[in-house]
Amino acid sequence: MHFTTDLYIKNARLPAGVAEKYVAILGHENLCLRLRPGRKDWYFRYRPDNGTVKKIALGGYPLLGLAEAKGKADALRKQLAEGIDPQT
Repeated sequence: MHFTTDLYIKNARLPAGVAEKYVAILGHENLCLRLRPGRKDWYFRYRPDNGTVKKIALGGYPLLGLAEAKGKADALRKQLAEGIDPQT
């Protein structure tokens, strides 16, 4: 499932019997929402040259809304495009 608007994010629920789930934000590569019991957190996920998956926590929803999360993800994506690993 992919989310596209604040309404989708607000209404997102963790499926029964699942401890956590990452959902992609349609049209915003690398940005995802992690659903856990009682919380929702924004993450930037990417694969550097060595192929391992790295994650950077951006903040929790609703304190960090969709528009702000997209802005943070865009800034990190620019670093990747410049050859800079955002975690360094």
